[in-house]
Amino acid sequence: MKRASDTGYILAGATLSIFVLSALAAGLAALAIGELRRVKAAEDWLVERSLYEAVVALSAAELSLEPDARTLRFDDAAETLAVEGSRFDVSLAWESEKIDLNAARLEVVESAGRAAGLADAGLEALLDALAARRDDARPLRLLEDLPVEDAQRLACLRSAYTVFGGRRRLGEQVDLVGAFDRPTPGTRLAMTVRLAPDGRYAEVVVLMTGDPVDPARIQDWRWVDESSETVCLDGR
Repeated sequence: MKRASDTGYILAGATLSIFVLSALAAGLAALAIGELRRVKAAEDWLVERSLYEAVVALSAAELSLEPDARTLRFDDAAETLAVEGSRFDVSLAWESEKIDLNAARLEVVESAGRAAGLADAGLEALLDALAARRDDARPLRLLEDLPVEDAQRLACLRSAYTVFGGRRRLGEQVDLVGAFDRPTPGTRLAMTVRLAPDGRYAEVVVLMTGDPVDPARIQDWRWVDESSETVCLDGR
């Protein structure tokens, strides 16, 4: 009887151990599945982020080229790009704290020049050159179009002014109606990248460097979720 009882206790203990091990195994399996899901979600996020960054880099590289030499046109400051089987809608806008010499009133140009410390003679020459170009309807496309030979003075001008690439070339017989013109070095662009029809999109601010190897640098990045109206900042 004692041996039979011992055997029963052993069997009960073994059965209980099996149940405990099964529960632990189920818990570990659930934990592993949850972890795999988190890893998969993180992987999907990295892939999505990489695709967005590729679109930004491609757009910036194309914008650094002359409009008639581009693969992408950006008509009306918008373009749809296909990257790795996904279609992205890209829209552009000018964003800069510098004064646009083609658009600003001459008194605004003068005020900005005095704030930047331009000498009176240099500022007067700048205003005269702008007035002459506006009379002839010849907008600036580059700061180098100004009659400035001194590199230091040109750098001083660049610290306060921009010409935003002239926006659209005039009088050069280039059929680019509505096209987004080549931004000049120092120009900041606001770029919206949307993976249609996803409700989330990226708003990116890029600085055009003028360097053919590194044409743009991301200055700010944020995610906007239209469905929940939340904004996630991701500064660079």
